[in-house]
Amino acid sequence: MTSTTAAECTGLVTEAGKAKMRDNALRHGPPSKHVVIKGEDAEEYEALRHDLPDDWKPADTPEEMLITQIAESAWRLMRVRRVETRTYDNDILVAEKLNAAVAKCSPDPDGQLTQCFHSSSKQSDHIRRYKTTIERSYYRAITELRKLQKERKKTEIGSVSQKPMASIRPAISHPEPPPEIGSVSQSGDSTEPPASGFTKESQSHF
Repeated sequence: MTSTTAAECTGLVTEAGKAKMRDNALRHGPPSKHVVIKGEDAEEYEALRHDLPDDWKPADTPEEMLITQIAESAWRLMRVRRVETRTYDNDILVAEKLNAAVAKCSPDPDGQLTQCFHSSSKQSDHIRRYKTTIERSYYRAITELRKLQKERKKTEIGSVSQKPMASIRPAISHPEPPPEIGSVSQSGDSTEPPASGFTKESQSHF
């Protein structure tokens, strides 16, 4: 494989290149057109996607991808809640018109909502299952992100604690013990004291 082909396969490998890829993946992509549908505010979604990294402080690409997944799931979750609200609003409006026409619907708003819930149970079940799926994706991404960040911090702490102690403590020199009485020094002279209190010089005078 040539160097050109290898570079094309592996992509950018420098730290600056990796940082640029992460920035493009999170700050500039995927574009809002892949998530935001007609009638929704794309700028609001972009604001959400840009604020999340400031809250979570991602350190690498996997963490940043999970943050993108959190943003997408949060946006879809807000959407399905709007759909749920609008569905009940429409059902209540129909019930009010029916009540005004033939007086077969409860005039109480809670009673109308209850009747709408039972009459649209299949539609409500679809909304509930869709919302549950999105919530699972949202909380799964948060759980995985917390797990990755916890493991990363544990690894960083471990790498600091495993530094050799000799590099941070000064070497301590131990003095040699004094020679024992009667031992012979390196010069060959005996360290044993004379038998009496007279030295050789004093003996020469006798």
